[in-house]
Amino acid sequence: MEFKETLAETTRLRLRTKEVQDASNDYRWKCDPEIAKYEGAVPLVQSYYVFLRRYANEINIIDKNRRTLAIDTKEGQQIGNIMYYNARHSVGDAELGILIGEAAFRGLGYGFEATVGFLRLVFESEMFNLIYLHSLDWNTRAQKCFENAGFSLVDRVSRRGHSFVRMETTREKWMMLDLEGYFSRPK
Repeated sequence: MEFKETLAETTRLRLRTKEVQDASNDYRWKCDPEIAKYEGAVPLVQSYYVFLRRYANEINIIDKNRRTLAIDTKEGQQIGNIMYYNARHSVGDAELGILIGEAAFRGLGYGFEATVGFLRLVFESEMFNLIYLHSLDWNTRAQKCFENAGFSLVDRVSRRGHSFVRMETTREKWMMLDLEGYFSRPK
């Protein structure tokens, strides 16, 4: 039996450390044109062998500016990933990224649930005062998810030829919402 360290749990999900066994899902998702569209990227075109070599190295490197977790159902199926990156510990901020790679799990609240579970973990274990993210401006479903997870729209930015909205939440605001039970109320 393989060991997968669970770092956070929600009603339906487990957030756990990444493993080499996750490479096939990550590769499939990175090659998917629909997923690439939602990330404002182009689908990956390198071979699985090249991807796997780089992947194995990346998950074994400790990078204090980045932390990626797998999103699993309670039954153990990996459905996506969630991460912070571009962390600036001296400033106290980091950028959030999330991917629900399995199409059957999109639009059912799994992204919201994973985001809340991840932020709870991050705000309890890291000294970040601000978490921000960028969502393509046309992706209103994602923006509603992030708003429900405690983020507020603060700006519009252009990156790599795409228009994004910047959304943010602060430790103080988010933890107060959590203490008040905001994230357990129906949305």
